[in-house]
Amino acid sequence: QYAPKSDTLVVVVFLLIVVNGFAWLAQYQRWKNVADRLVKAAVEDWTPSQGGTTESKDLRDHALQVLQEREDENKKNNNDNNGTTNSSSPGKSTKANKKLSAKEKKQKQNDDLKPIIQELAYEIHDFGAGFHKPTWKDLAMWKLAKLPFQVGSFLVWQTKYVLRRIQKLPLNDEEKAVLTERAVGHVAWELASPDERNDMVERELWILENLVDYKEEQEFKKIEQG
Repeated sequence: QYAPKSDTLVVVVFLLIVVNGFAWLAQYQRWKNVADRLVKAAVEDWTPSQGGTTESKDLRDHALQVLQEREDENKKNNNDNNGTTNSSSPGKSTKANKKLSAKEKKQKQNDDLKPIIQELAYEIHDFGAGFHKPTWKDLAMWKLAKLPFQVGSFLVWQTKYVLRRIQKLPLNDEEKAVLTERAVGHVAWELASPDERNDMVERELWILENLVDYKEEQEFKKIEQG
Protein backbone atom coordinates (compact mmCIF):
# COMPACT_ATOMS: atom_id res chain seq x y z
CA GLN A 1 0.00 0.00 0.00
CA TYR A 2 3.00 2.32 0.36
CA ALA A 3 4.44 1.48 -3.04
CA PRO A 4 2.75 4.36 -4.92
CA LYS A 5 4.16 6.94 -2.46
CA SER A 6 7.61 5.42 -2.74
CA ASP A 7 7.41 5.45 -6.53
CA THR A 8 6.32 9.11 -6.51
CA LEU A 9 9.21 10.06 -4.23
CA VAL A 10 11.68 8.29 -6.50
CA VAL A 11 10.27 10.09 -9.55
CA VAL A 12 10.43 13.48 -7.82
CA VAL A 13 14.03 12.90 -6.71
CA PHE A 14 14.97 11.71 -10.19
CA LEU A 15 13.39 14.78 -11.81
CA LEU A 16 15.18 17.10 -9.39
CA ILE A 17 18.51 15.44 -10.21
CA VAL A 18 17.85 15.73 -13.96
CA VAL A 19 16.73 19.38 -13.80
CA ASN A 20 19.68 20.38 -11.63
CA GLY A 21 22.03 18.44 -13.89
CA PHE A 22 20.76 20.29 -16.95
CA ALA A 23 21.08 23.62 -15.13
CA TRP A 24 24.68 22.78 -14.19
CA LEU A 25 25.58 21.72 -17.74
CA ALA A 26 23.87 24.76 -19.25
CA GLN A 27 25.89 27.10 -17.04
CA TYR A 28 29.09 25.22 -17.82
CA GLN A 29 28.37 25.52 -21.56
CA ARG A 30 27.76 29.27 -21.23
CA TRP A 31 31.14 29.66 -19.51
CA LYS A 32 32.90 27.39 -22.03
CA ASN A 33 31.46 29.27 -25.02
CA VAL A 34 32.97 32.51 -23.73
CA ALA A 35 36.27 30.78 -22.91
CA ASP A 36 36.47 29.18 -26.37
CA ARG A 37 35.69 32.47 -28.09
CA LEU A 38 38.41 34.17 -26.04
CA VAL A 39 40.84 31.40 -27.02
CA LYS A 40 39.97 31.78 -30.71
CA ALA A 41 40.36 35.57 -30.55
CA ALA A 42 43.72 35.27 -28.79
CA VAL A 43 45.11 32.51 -31.03
CA GLU A 44 44.10 34.24 -34.25
CA ASP A 45 45.05 37.67 -32.85
CA TRP A 46 41.73 39.28 -33.69
CA THR A 47 41.50 43.03 -34.11
CA PRO A 48 38.69 44.97 -32.36
CA SER A 49 36.65 44.98 -35.57
CA GLN A 50 36.88 41.18 -35.65
CA GLY A 51 35.72 40.91 -32.06
CA GLY A 52 39.08 41.06 -30.31
CA THR A 53 39.28 42.64 -26.87
CA THR A 54 41.94 43.84 -24.45
CA GLU A 55 41.43 40.54 -22.62
CA SER A 56 42.23 38.47 -25.72
CA LYS A 57 45.24 40.68 -26.45
CA ASP A 58 46.55 40.34 -22.89
CA LEU A 59 45.97 36.59 -22.99
CA ARG A 60 47.98 36.25 -26.19
CA ASP A 61 50.82 38.36 -24.79
CA HIS A 62 50.88 36.21 -21.66
CA ALA A 63 50.95 33.04 -23.77
CA LEU A 64 53.80 34.41 -25.89
CA GLN A 65 55.78 35.03 -22.73
CA VAL A 66 55.09 31.50 -21.47
CA LEU A 67 56.05 30.03 -24.86
CA GLN A 68 59.31 31.96 -24.90
CA GLU A 69 60.14 30.81 -21.37
CA ARG A 70 59.46 27.19 -22.30
CA GLU A 71 61.59 27.42 -25.44
CA ASP A 72 64.45 28.98 -23.48
CA GLU A 73 64.16 26.22 -20.88
CA ASN A 74 64.19 23.51 -23.57
CA LYS A 75 67.28 25.03 -25.21
CA LYS A 76 69.03 25.18 -21.87
CA ASN A 77 68.18 21.55 -21.11
CA ASN A 78 69.35 20.42 -24.55
CA ASN A 79 72.64 22.25 -24.13
CA ASP A 80 73.15 20.75 -20.68
CA ASN A 81 72.40 17.23 -21.94
CA ASN A 82 74.26 17.30 -25.22
CA GLY A 83 77.12 19.69 -24.52
CA THR A 84 78.74 20.76 -27.72
CA THR A 85 78.02 17.57 -29.65
CA ASN A 86 75.05 19.13 -31.42
CA SER A 87 76.60 22.49 -32.15
CA SER A 88 75.44 22.27 -35.76
CA SER A 89 71.75 21.91 -34.76
CA PRO A 90 71.03 25.64 -34.38
CA GLY A 91 72.23 26.26 -37.91
CA LYS A 92 70.00 23.54 -39.28
CA SER A 93 67.08 24.89 -37.31
CA THR A 94 67.71 28.37 -38.67
CA LYS A 95 67.79 27.06 -42.22
CA ALA A 96 64.55 25.18 -41.64
CA ASN A 97 62.89 28.31 -40.29
CA LYS A 98 64.09 30.32 -43.29
CA LYS A 99 62.26 27.95 -45.59
CA LEU A 100 58.96 28.86 -43.95
CA SER A 101 56.99 31.75 -45.36
CA ALA A 102 55.77 34.53 -43.06
CA LYS A 103 52.27 33.05 -43.16
CA GLU A 104 53.58 29.58 -42.26
CA LYS A 105 55.65 30.98 -39.40
CA LYS A 106 52.57 32.78 -38.08
CA GLN A 107 50.52 29.60 -38.32
CA LYS A 108 53.21 27.58 -36.54
CA GLN A 109 53.36 30.15 -33.77
CA ASN A 110 49.57 30.06 -33.41
CA ASP A 111 49.63 26.26 -33.25
CA ASP A 112 52.25 26.42 -30.50
CA LEU A 113 50.31 29.09 -28.63
CA LYS A 114 46.91 27.43 -28.77
CA PRO A 115 47.38 24.84 -25.95
CA ILE A 116 48.97 27.50 -23.75
CA ILE A 117 46.15 29.96 -24.39
CA GLN A 118 43.57 27.27 -23.71
CA GLU A 119 45.25 26.41 -20.43
CA LEU A 120 45.32 30.07 -19.37
CA ALA A 121 41.74 30.76 -20.48
CA TYR A 122 40.32 27.71 -18.74
CA GLU A 123 41.92 28.89 -15.49
CA ILE A 124 39.59 31.91 -15.56
CA HIS A 125 36.61 30.91 -13.42
CA ASP A 126 34.51 34.01 -13.96
CA PHE A 127 34.32 36.20 -17.06
CA GLY A 128 31.70 38.46 -15.51
CA ALA A 129 28.08 39.09 -16.48
CA GLY A 130 27.09 35.61 -15.30
CA PHE A 131 29.57 33.71 -17.49
CA HIS A 132 31.27 31.70 -14.75
CA LYS A 133 32.01 28.10 -14.02
CA PRO A 134 28.97 26.46 -12.41
CA THR A 135 28.61 26.38 -8.64
CA TRP A 136 25.87 25.20 -6.32
CA LYS A 137 24.23 28.62 -6.74
CA ASP A 138 23.50 27.72 -10.37
CA LEU A 139 21.39 24.71 -9.41
CA ALA A 140 17.72 24.96 -10.31
CA MET A 141 16.67 24.31 -6.70
CA TRP A 142 18.61 27.34 -5.47
CA LYS A 143 17.23 29.55 -8.23
CA LEU A 144 13.69 28.45 -7.46
CA ALA A 145 14.26 29.17 -3.77
CA LYS A 146 15.41 32.71 -4.63
CA LEU A 147 12.62 33.39 -7.10
CA PRO A 148 10.00 34.66 -4.58
CA PHE A 149 12.53 37.08 -3.10
CA GLN A 150 13.59 38.32 -6.55
CA VAL A 151 9.99 38.83 -7.65
CA GLY A 152 9.19 40.61 -4.39
CA SER A 153 12.22 42.88 -4.71
CA PHE A 154 11.29 43.73 -8.30
CA LEU A 155 7.71 44.60 -7.36
CA VAL A 156 8.83 46.75 -4.44
CA TRP A 157 11.33 48.64 -6.59
CA GLN A 158 8.84 49.09 -9.43
CA THR A 159 6.18 50.35 -7.02
CA LYS A 160 8.58 52.93 -5.56
CA TYR A 161 9.56 53.98 -9.06
CA VAL A 162 5.94 54.52 -10.16
CA LEU A 163 5.11 56.46 -6.99
CA ARG A 164 8.09 58.75 -7.52
CA ARG A 165 7.00 59.38 -11.10
CA ILE A 166 3.48 60.22 -9.92
CA GLN A 167 5.03 62.70 -7.49
CA LYS A 168 7.10 64.06 -10.40
CA LEU A 169 10.33 63.62 -8.48
CA PRO A 170 13.62 63.56 -10.43
CA LEU A 171 15.35 60.24 -11.03
CA ASN A 172 17.76 59.31 -8.26
CA ASP A 173 21.14 57.61 -8.85
CA GLU A 174 19.79 54.11 -8.25
CA GLU A 175 16.93 54.57 -10.71
CA LYS A 176 19.28 55.95 -13.36
CA ALA A 177 21.60 52.96 -12.96
CA VAL A 178 18.76 50.43 -13.16
CA LEU A 179 17.17 52.08 -16.18
CA THR A 180 20.54 52.28 -17.95
CA GLU A 181 21.25 48.59 -17.27
CA ARG A 182 17.86 47.67 -18.69
CA ALA A 183 18.58 49.77 -21.80
CA VAL A 184 22.04 48.41 -22.65
CA GLY A 185 21.46 44.90 -21.30
CA HIS A 186 22.75 43.11 -18.22
CA VAL A 187 25.81 41.64 -19.94
CA ALA A 188 27.01 44.97 -21.40
CA TRP A 189 26.43 46.68 -18.04
CA GLU A 190 28.34 44.04 -16.08
CA LEU A 191 31.28 44.07 -18.49
CA ALA A 192 31.54 47.88 -18.50
CA SER A 193 34.11 49.64 -16.32
CA PRO A 194 32.98 52.15 -13.65
CA ASP A 195 33.92 55.04 -15.94
CA GLU A 196 31.97 53.50 -18.83
CA ARG A 197 28.94 53.02 -16.59
CA ASN A 198 29.08 56.64 -15.47
CA ASP A 199 29.24 57.73 -19.11
CA MET A 200 26.22 55.59 -19.94
CA VAL A 201 24.22 57.06 -17.07
CA GLU A 202 25.18 60.64 -17.93
CA ARG A 203 24.02 60.08 -21.50
CA GLU A 204 20.56 58.99 -20.29
CA LEU A 205 20.48 55.85 -22.41
CA TRP A 206 17.06 54.87 -21.10
CA ILE A 207 15.79 57.43 -23.62
CA LEU A 208 15.47 55.62 -26.96
CA GLU A 209 17.00 58.38 -29.10
CA ASN A 210 20.09 58.54 -26.88
CA LEU A 211 20.43 54.76 -26.91
CA VAL A 212 20.30 54.64 -30.72
CA ASP A 213 23.01 57.32 -30.97
CA TYR A 214 25.15 55.49 -28.41
CA LYS A 215 24.96 52.18 -30.28
CA GLU A 216 25.88 53.88 -33.56
CA GLU A 217 28.92 55.47 -31.90
CA GLN A 218 30.02 52.08 -30.58
CA GLU A 219 29.81 50.60 -34.08
CA PHE A 220 31.89 53.46 -35.52
CA LYS A 221 34.51 52.95 -32.80
CA LYS A 222 34.83 49.28 -33.72
CA ILE A 223 35.32 50.19 -37.38
CA GLU A 224 37.94 52.83 -36.57
CA GLN A 225 39.84 50.48 -34.25
CA GLY A 226 39.85 47.82 -36.96
